[in-house]
Amino acid sequence: MGRQPIQLAECVKRHYRGLVIRAAEWICYVDEDTGLPRPSWDLWEERYGVHSWTVATVWAGVGGMARYENDSYHQISVDTARVPGNPWFIRTLWLAQWFITTATSEKDLQAALECIEWVADHTLESGVMAEQVHPYTNEPLSVSPLTWSHATYVDTLLKYHKKDMELAGDNH
Repeated sequence: MGRQPIQLAECVKRHYRGLVIRAAEWICYVDEDTGLPRPSWDLWEERYGVHSWTVATVWAGVGGMARYENDSYHQISVDTARVPGNPWFIRTLWLAQWFITTATSEKDLQAALECIEWVADHTLESGVMAEQVHPYTNEPLSVSPLTWSHATYVDTLLKYHKKDMELAGDNH
């Protein structure tokens, strides 16, 4: 019948050290002048340099997503080269949902899990999610709690779990 799907909490917990900690340690490999990752091999290990995929993965995996570049709503930094806008829970979760929808393998779900983990890491200890967070201090900004953030988080977890089950061969 195929592998059994994992419990959602176990899934998130088992990847924390390997993904979040490693990604945080990897940040020290960011070029201070450009704010971009230092050169590395591309996705296919054919070319060495700074590549769009690497930069996008870094932003998705270790940072929340801004609504759009130079978003002025509660804008903290005008340095849009480094901070295109404040990180929003909803925008980060929408990106996770895109990764989930387009996933065709368990490996493809990894990027979605990184987004989910970013949201979990930036949720207050009480479980409260704000609309957005301060890009430097990670403190909540704007409306808090925001029901839309919470609802989108639950929706994303359910979609992740369903896709994980589908990819495991269990369509129940």
